[in-house]
Amino acid sequence: MLWLKDNRESIAKKLGTNSVTMVAKEAGKLWHKLPKESSAKYVAQAEKAKKMYTAELKQFIDQGGVLKKRARKDPMAAKKKKKDPNAPKRPLSAYMRWLGDNRAKITKSLGPEAKVTEIAKEAGARWKRVKKTTKGKYQAAYEKDWPAYKKALAEYQKAEVEA
Repeated sequence: MLWLKDNRESIAKKLGTNSVTMVAKEAGKLWHKLPKESSAKYVAQAEKAKKMYTAELKQFIDQGGVLKKRARKDPMAAKKKKKDPNAPKRPLSAYMRWLGDNRAKITKSLGPEAKVTEIAKEAGARWKRVKKTTKGKYQAAYEKDWPAYKKALAEYQKAEVEA
């Protein structure tokens, strides 16, 4: 990073762009090609800076300081839309309907100490083995409920636009 600080401008000029990604990629290539004599200066600076940091950190902790981990921000959190609790709910899929009917049997066969993930894996495996006629029954129930959902959704969206 110390070397990049001194060379970023010339690399960006050579590339004809200030794109952080492109400049960083090119800088990485150039750094690896740099002779050891040229990079030694920057390595020494980095070691000196690390020693200073370590000493300052020790002093901070000795004086009662506490290190806190930074909470990572979810980059998608700002983009996620809040769901309206009044919006109509989609009908359960064929699999979820089948699972509702069979979860107790699966849980019983695996025992009371079975984890949720184990139950889910077993349910998925059993669903793959279910006959097409049985799956068709659950799929038909889903398709039967779909028009009512679409109608309710259209009414809800119409009410939202009017409001």
